[in-house]
Amino acid sequence: GDCRYLSTLASIARTNPEAIRQAVVELGDGTYAVQFANANGDKSFVRVDADLPTASWGGMMYADLGSQQSLWVAIMEKAYACYRDGGLASYSDLDGGWMDEAFTDLGYQSDAIWSVTNGDDLLDKISNELSAGKAVTIAINQPKNGAPLVGSHAYTVVSVQTDSQGRKTLTLRNPWGIDGAGYDAHDDGYVTVTSLQAFTSFWGVISSNVG
Repeated sequence: GDCRYLSTLASIARTNPEAIRQAVVELGDGTYAVQFANANGDKSFVRVDADLPTASWGGMMYADLGSQQSLWVAIMEKAYACYRDGGLASYSDLDGGWMDEAFTDLGYQSDAIWSVTNGDDLLDKISNELSAGKAVTIAINQPKNGAPLVGSHAYTVVSVQTDSQGRKTLTLRNPWGIDGAGYDAHDDGYVTVTSLQAFTSFWGVISSNVG
C-alpha cells in the first residue's frame, strides 16, 4: 500500500541519485540512518537495522532488493514505517496516501497537476516538468481505454515521446518492478500509454525539484 512512497523514491533516484546517497547512510555497525523532514523543513533521522520482513515462501514481504542485491529501497521503506509510526516499524501505517506527502517527508516541496483539457495537454505539461529537471510521479484512478495500468496506484514518470506523426505517448515505471497489467513482451515494470489513455486514467501528477 505504499506505492506513493516507492514511486517517489524511484523518481528521485532517476532525477538525482546523489539525493538518495545523502538521504541514507550506512553507519558501519549493521545499522543505517535515513533522513526525513517535517512540513517546516526540520530534519530528523531514523536509525534502522537490515532485519527485513520476509514472507512464508522466503521472499521479501515488502520492498524487494534491487540491482546487485542493493538494500537502499528496503532500508528507506523500513525507516519510513518507523518515522510514520513514531518509532516502531509498522508497515501498515504506510498504506494509502499521496506522493506530495512522500516528497514532503523526504524534505522536498512539490507541485501538482489536477486538471488538463486533453491528453496532449497532459503530456505537454508532464514533458515540461521533466525538462525542468523535476522528479515526476503520476497517480492512476481507474484505467480507461485499454490502458495497461493498475487502478488506485502510483507510478514514476519516465519520459514523454512524440512519433513522426505527432502522436504522443507516456512511459511509466510501476514500483512493483513488474508491469502489473497488460503485457508488452517485457514484464519489467515499464509500461507505455497513449495520450488518451493517460488523460482518461490519470488522477493527478505530483512533481518536485530534487536537484
